[in-house]
Amino acid sequence: MKITINLLLSIVLLLGVACQSDAEYTMRGKVSTTQNVMNYKLTLRGVDTTINIVPDAENNFQVNLPEGVPFFNLECSVTTQNRKMWQFTSPICFEAGKALKINIELGDTKEKIEMNDKTNKIIQELRACYNQKMRELWNETPNLVNLESWINAHIKNIKDIIAKEEYSAQSAEFIDTWKQVELLKFFKGVRYFFPDDDTYTMPDHLLKLIPDAAQTFDRTYWKLFEYSDMEIMSYLQTHEKEPEGQMKMLNERFQTQTIREEISNRIVANFLKRYPYSLENVDRIEKLCVNHKDKENIVKQFKGKEFSTRGAAALDVSFEDINGKLHKISEFKGKYVYIDLWASWCSPCCAEVPALQKLEKELNNPHVVFLSISLDKNKEQWRKKMEQLNMSGNQWIVTGDEFSDKMNIKSIPHFLLYDKEGKLIEYRAPQPSKSILRHQLSRLR
Repeated sequence: MKITINLLLSIVLLLGVACQSDAEYTMRGKVSTTQNVMNYKLTLRGVDTTINIVPDAENNFQVNLPEGVPFFNLECSVTTQNRKMWQFTSPICFEAGKALKINIELGDTKEKIEMNDKTNKIIQELRACYNQKMRELWNETPNLVNLESWINAHIKNIKDIIAKEEYSAQSAEFIDTWKQVELLKFFKGVRYFFPDDDTYTMPDHLLKLIPDAAQTFDRTYWKLFEYSDMEIMSYLQTHEKEPEGQMKMLNERFQTQTIREEISNRIVANFLKRYPYSLENVDRIEKLCVNHKDKENIVKQFKGKEFSTRGAAALDVSFEDINGKLHKISEFKGKYVYIDLWASWCSPCCAEVPALQKLEKELNNPHVVFLSISLDKNKEQWRKKMEQLNMSGNQWIVTGDEFSDKMNIKSIPHFLLYDKEGKLIEYRAPQPSKSILRHQLSRLR
């Protein structure tokens, strides 16, 4: 019996140690609000962890975190009794094994945060410093005469606040990174009010104070900083106009793998959106995503633009009419062609038919031809639906999947507009039920 008790005690002790190691970081705190605050949502967001903080009946809370990275954002949105909303974000730095204590006071328009450790106290001072300076920039914008001294005063304030304490290497890195991020935002605001033009050009010694985005954001916790992905893309696009240069610069200047993955995806997405189809551009997109796990689908998606971009020739495939006779869109050359892509099983498609039939009858423009192309696979269902809807005019059905695939049709109803030469004017033309379409087609000559 004695052995059993000792064994149980050992198990309890081991479980206690395991629980402590699982909860690497702990935050205890209390939230107080003014009477005008109706409700709020408090969240702690880390690199791979997001926790909603829900205080108890006494407004106290405790959060235990197993996260390996000690940096988080405390995010809060507040709704007041008069339905006005405001929010704030504050960085938080944890030290393993030490409970962080925090008191949060939420008022009608702003918050007050008190922390029990020197690192987070300094962070709160820096937040207050930045917020004050940004309010000055927007409400009491400095003039050209005192702009430089105004900027230098802000830089000095930051240095003075940081110099108040000594920090661990971990905390020092986070404070410095957060300082650089906020300086980037600060200078972006300054450049908004004082862009380089005929009246002002920022001198080189001030430009040198603007942090380098690559050195600033190249951290495992880069996502914690607001709009960091947009800042990195802006940085690359400022230095390199073409996507190949942006990709090269990304891999040369950023070592964090998640940055490389996510920003390279964005560079590829921008290429897909921005560049028209050509054999040269097909080769470019293949090289851009050479290491991309979804390369095959990306290249296929880009090749789908061959017939779906403005100016593309109508696809040279055959369709059947109700009598089985084959047709091609090219037989309408010399006319503008408005095409309705639909199917018998598509309720929104069928809902557009009455408006389309009415427009075709009432539009007094001999330069325009209307054509409905069904994507049905069952010809009998197609015929029945046409009878039910009393559809007339040019009614065709696809003879396979080639048209939908090459035109990159993802959903229906879908409407196309071609010019007299059979070149695409609009890949997503207005619906027949929209009055703008009647106006647009009536003006074509």
